[in-house]
Amino acid sequence: MLAVPAFPLELRELRRFPGALYLAPEPAAPFARPTAALVRRFPGYPPYGDRSLTVIPHLTVAQGDDELLDRAAAELTYALPLRAVIRETLLLEHDGARWQARERFHLG
Repeated sequence: MLAVPAFPLELRELRRFPGALYLAPEPAAPFARPTAALVRRFPGYPPYGDRSLTVIPHLTVAQGDDELLDRAAAELTYALPLRAVIRETLLLEHDGARWQARERFHLG
């Protein structure tokens, strides 16, 4: 278990990275604690493989070209906001083709 308490969040805004549509959590700050704890536990594996990159908390909902992302945004907007309590976090690993859960951490 990570020494990080569970926390509430709200997903109310869709944003984009190049080729990806994501939901931005509010507040975003609580994601810094579990991320920092994972970096301490696995120092040889920084987020995105690069210590210099800024971690942007997000929930990816679609990947593809602009047309696909526009359609996905139109279909998802009606369901917002979404509210949840974060009780666990996953350590994800990319194998070159897809993301896979390596380990689950329950928040206290």
